[in-house]
Amino acid sequence: MKRYLLLLVLLIPFVSAENGTVKGVVLDRLDNLVGYAEIKLDCLEYETFTTDKFGTFSVKNVPPGPCRVYAAYRDGAGFQLVNIETNQTIYIELKLDKTIVNIPQPRNYLLPVLALIILLFIILYFKLRKKKVVERKLEAAARVKDILPTLNPKERDVVSFLLANRNKATQAEIRHTTGIPRTSLARVLQSLETKNIIKITKIGKAVKVHLTDWFLEK
Repeated sequence: MKRYLLLLVLLIPFVSAENGTVKGVVLDRLDNLVGYAEIKLDCLEYETFTTDKFGTFSVKNVPPGPCRVYAAYRDGAGFQLVNIETNQTIYIELKLDKTIVNIPQPRNYLLPVLALIILLFIILYFKLRKKKVVERKLEAAARVKDILPTLNPKERDVVSFLLANRNKATQAEIRHTTGIPRTSLARVLQSLETKNIIKITKIGKAVKVHLTDWFLEK
């Protein structure tokens, strides 16, 4: 007997604290039933429900007290405030008579504008740089064109070979390509260096020759 009394005492709080139930239907503006609409109750913050294909819904275990019931489908919405009592079942109609408006968030155009300005500056910089390079090449071509006729044939052969070989070569490469004898080539190179057309650099046993910046107008 004591065991049954103890069980009854334990069950009394659960029976007396039983929550209510909210049942209803969702209608559109033309009073058509709306199936598969979304249902939310603010007193059940983390739960979402859905109407069946006939537009009806039933939400159990709703805590007693005021509760706002929301319904939404596509761009339509509606709500109703109800007061839930213990062990009570409430029947309501939710009409989608309000429109959900998605207000576009202001876009941040600062970064794209800055990126565009930087890109334009980069393009302008490379265009100006390319223009200067072309001008320098034209100046260099003019200077080379003016100086080459003043050189003797062997000097002209050496300079022409250097121009065709990225403006530099070793003395041995010049000798083998132009066919100028070693002694004569030494005099030719010395003469070109005196005229500031070439610069000679000795690295170990190798003798490297390259055209000067003045001659190329760099």
